[in-house]
Amino acid sequence: MPEIKNVLVTAYIKPENQKKLEQALAPANVTFCVPYGPGAKEKIAQAAKGKDVCILNGDLDDSILASEELKWVHCCRAGVEKSTKPEVFERGIILTSSSGRSAPALAEHALMFMLSLTYDLPMLTRAQKEHKWAVSREYSEKTGMYRKTVGVIGLGKTGSEVARLVKSFDMKVLAWDRRRKEAQNVDQVYGAENGDNLNELLAQCDYVVLSLELNDQTFHIIDAAQLAAMKKTAFLVNMGRGG
Repeated sequence: MPEIKNVLVTAYIKPENQKKLEQALAPANVTFCVPYGPGAKEKIAQAAKGKDVCILNGDLDDSILASEELKWVHCCRAGVEKSTKPEVFERGIILTSSSGRSAPALAEHALMFMLSLTYDLPMLTRAQKEHKWAVSREYSEKTGMYRKTVGVIGLGKTGSEVARLVKSFDMKVLAWDRRRKEAQNVDQVYGAENGDNLNELLAQCDYVVLSLELNDQTFHIIDAAQLAAMKKTAFLVNMGRGG
């Protein structure tokens, strides 16, 4: 790795952590720029000149690429599809991300959706406002998540954390990943490269949680055929990239 000389940081970092980052990058010169507020974009573009490393709050843009000395860009987010510009590859710039840093929070978010769907939280909120106690006979027949089956599509950091959390409900966990492998908190792993059938997994699930990165293999992985393969009572939670 070439010597780091000049660093631009546009990620929001608390003052005490700024000092830690400066120590980690020493003896490089580190410049911090707030990524928002009046004139922030222009200030960042000016500060980017001559920098060989940029640690960004958002995506890579042309104002950062304008630095001819640029060798490494780190985006403080999971997805970097908007930063993978042709010039990055042409110039051999290293591009990294913070993939996995939010896995615990994202897994909790998925669990929040699963519980909200299971108990129809919007309906309960409406009933509370209307001062209704006995909502419907259908609601009294609802069952919880206990010992049901969840399919985790994508067994990366977020997917693995989802599997860990749902095991506290004694749920059966099926997972879809690039290839079959042993995994903690997972009862069975289906592998795309092993020729396994995704629809076979989906048909067994009461819940399906998507926790995928965005690439050519995962783009539109769920379509009409996959939805048709699922139980009519199943819930789908998408924690993956928008595409």
